[in-house]
Amino acid sequence: MKSLFEKFSTICVSEAKSQGLNSEEELHSAFNAMTSVVWIVDKNHHILKANSACRVLFNQPDSEIIGKKCWEIAYGTEKPIEKCPVLVEKCPVIKAGHSLQQESIEIQINKKWFKVFVDPILDARGKLSKYINIIMDITEFKEETAFKNVKTLSGLLPICSVCKKIRDDKGCWNILEEYIEKHSDVSFSHGMCPECSDKLYGNEEWYIKMKNKNKDDKK
Repeated sequence: MKSLFEKFSTICVSEAKSQGLNSEEELHSAFNAMTSVVWIVDKNHHILKANSACRVLFNQPDSEIIGKKCWEIAYGTEKPIEKCPVLVEKCPVIKAGHSLQQESIEIQINKKWFKVFVDPILDARGKLSKYINIIMDITEFKEETAFKNVKTLSGLLPICSVCKKIRDDKGCWNILEEYIEKHSDVSFSHGMCPECSDKLYGNEEWYIKMKNKNKDDKK
């Protein structure tokens, strides 16, 4: 896939004839034949051209895609959402504009994961003109990776009987939550069970009042 991406990027930067393409129609056919989403955007993130895979993925015609900002199509919002790479200065378009080299990033849209490749397109003077983006669906790969990571937690794990730290294969002792998060797709949200709450605060007046109130509320 990478060689196809590089070949297509070169075609967009150079004249079609120099790449052995006999007509603009042949270039258009190659553009639409790609199974990954391909679009060309200007320096302000406006979509100038999109292929057939883009129309299929986002279920929108060209009239609803062309001229829109990339986040309008990807997320359906009028401005970048909080996790949008544009806002966290990881946007591959912005980075490619500075480096003038290929940049990439992984993003999540709804429940799917995508790898976005961005190549800058330069004009005849070598100045930045626009960008070509290829958006590959890597959801299956991410799920397989997560599954393999979860499987690594099977079997015996050396765990301290006092502090509950886990010993890894290098002999280092790791905090339980950190070890599981590192080796699986699990995140922790901390709370406190009733038994531990009683041990810590059982003699506190405010705690006793709170428990009595909760009992009364349940009646």
